[in-house]
Amino acid sequence: MFSRTASFVKTVPEWSALSSRRSADAAARHFAKRHMVAVMMRGDDSAVGYFYDVASDRVAKVNYQNPEWGL
Repeated sequence: MFSRTASFVKTVPEWSALSSRRSADAAARHFAKRHMVAVMMRGDDSAVGYFYDVASDRVAKVNYQNPEWGL
């Protein structure tokens, strides 16, 4: 389902490091708004997907409990 090596897939610390004043969630939302998609890998091997909805001009958040990770 997701490739761990894709540029839009990062861990929580990686998302937090992108902006010193934003949380990991806010940084991923901001990235998704610019690039249409962002995925945050969590420590328990789950993930959160952020997808930009152009029609509504908002970022939708989707939780994945057991995603399939590719290389």
